[in-house]
Amino acid sequence: MVKDKIKSFFNNLFNGEQGEVRHVEVNPQSVQDNHIIASQQHQIAELQGSLTRKNNEEAAERESAKDVNEEEVIKAQLNEQEFELQKRSFGKAFSMKQFWASYFGVPVAKAQKSWNKTI
Repeated sequence: MVKDKIKSFFNNLFNGEQGEVRHVEVNPQSVQDNHIIASQQHQIAELQGSLTRKNNEEAAERESAKDVNEEEVIKAQLNEQEFELQKRSFGKAFSMKQFWASYFGVPVAKAQKSWNKTI
């Protein structure tokens, strides 16, 4: 069965029946019309390609602008977080005036007044 199909395939390929030959008259106007139609199809394809390319470029520009805006927002948030971390890690300043006032048991308000009087 398979041998027969292969054999018939090669027989048809090399010794197959010749197809029917048909003769068609060609009108010169129809040939020119076909050339015009083909050239217009090529122009349409080129225009569609350039339009698609332009749309892709505009979409890429919109995406890049959106990315830039997102980056700026993220940078601002990171800077704000960094400032908060620095503020927390800085700690409190050491005041000598408060230290001596608390050491001698003098309230800070009185210590300020007594210093002013002596000077």
